[in-house]
Amino acid sequence: MDYVEGFTLRDHLFEQGVLEPSEVVRYLIPVLSALVAAHKMGIVHRDIKPENILISVNGRVKVADFGLAHGELLGNTMTADSSVIMGSVSYLSPEQVLRGVADARSALYSVGIVAFELLTGEKPFIGDSPINIAYRHVNDRVPPPSSLRSGVPASLDALVIRATSVNPDDRP
Repeated sequence: MDYVEGFTLRDHLFEQGVLEPSEVVRYLIPVLSALVAAHKMGIVHRDIKPENILISVNGRVKVADFGLAHGELLGNTMTADSSVIMGSVSYLSPEQVLRGVADARSALYSVGIVAFELLTGEKPFIGDSPINIAYRHVNDRVPPPSSLRSGVPASLDALVIRATSVNPDDRP
């Protein structure tokens, strides 16, 4: 992997608390472009989170840590036993929790969770244990970011809600 002089999106979020909607869009468009390129090659990242989004000192955005990625080109060396949930629980899609499967729609769910966190400064689901958080991904709905922070455009609210739909077929 290339060395990226800069910081992670988690670092930036920690320093800023929340990001302006325009900044969220500016960072997430290249993330989505990178995921589209990976998906066209049959590779699903499976661990999208702010720690895995790198921002160089000149503002270039890169998606890092394909260590949990899955796809035909990667073979089986990077996949896990089907009884193990892979990925960071705060960003797991419902289908990853329920069936241990992930596809492009799962990555989009994770991007929606990241967008929510960047806009509000909070993860949509918290709990006493990882299993409690995973349960909430399956049974609860992500609230619109504007319910926690004023000034979020309705279009961004709608996009986050649609991207984090429990039903993968309802995601963009």
